[in-house]
Amino acid sequence: MNKLKKNYSFKPISWKYSGEDFSH
Repeated sequence: MNKLKKNYSFKPISWKYSGEDFSH
């Protein structure tokens, strides 16, 4: 989970709330 969280850290909010990250 730590790895994924870091991945979203540098990703734009738009992508973060795109649905992929939200699903996880």
